[in-house]
Amino acid sequence: MTVIDSSAFARLALREHGWEEVVPSLRARPTPMTVEILGVEILKVLWKSIRRGLLDLEIARAIDREVALTFDRQVIGHEPNARYCASALENACEHSFPVYDALFIARAARQSTPLLTADPRQADVASSLRFLVHLLR
Repeated sequence: MTVIDSSAFARLALREHGWEEVVPSLRARPTPMTVEILGVEILKVLWKSIRRGLLDLEIARAIDREVALTFDRQVIGHEPNARYCASALENACEHSFPVYDALFIARAARQSTPLLTADPRQADVASSLRFLVHLLR
């Protein structure tokens, strides 16, 4: 199993450079996992893309529907943020790192699961905690 963070999933959703590297994790068994904040963070990415003129609202809505279907069809499992808040807060404070990113690391830590990310800082923190990390380039 792999834990997929928002930066990696956003690459897939927007078909940005390296998105193809996410696909094998989605096909793997057991089902890859994430935390529920991923959905909100994808909305933030879509909103920023609209503001920058990279997407129009209709395309963003279609991408959001695809993300929802990914969860509904259990292509990727997602768990409540609350299960990982204490650990995420501790790691965020210790490593001067955003707590919303630390949620993904906390989820990976729960079962020593590899983390898939496109965020170099997140990869560094996870690696320093001795987790296997796949950093999208």
